[in-house]
Amino acid sequence: MNLAQITIIGNVVNDPESRTLADGQCRTRFRVAATSRTLDARSGRWRDGETTFLAVVAWRGLAAAAAGLRRGARVVVVGHLRQYDYARDGQREIGYEVQAQEIAVGLTTLRP
Repeated sequence: MNLAQITIIGNVVNDPESRTLADGQCRTRFRVAATSRTLDARSGRWRDGETTFLAVVAWRGLAAAAAGLRRGARVVVVGHLRQYDYARDGQREIGYEVQAQEIAVGLTTLRP
């Protein structure tokens, strides 16, 4: 199966939740908010655009490292976008998550 590779730069929305599964693998989940920014040519100021929220899932050693992140941390996440189906209130829903390959703490912000 081919998965779309994606890079997200944003802020961690919630403290990561780590769990050791029955097979011994470590899994960490958290959400990232990424807000687009555009330069207003008239005023010369940056403006916030739409915010996209994505779930991020890390496994094994990367999961252990991601467990140390905290809400508000700026991160760069590289991974594969995965679509999944689930049922809620009897209706079929579609969700998305990023299966992380790399996670780095961002050292800069987009704010000038």
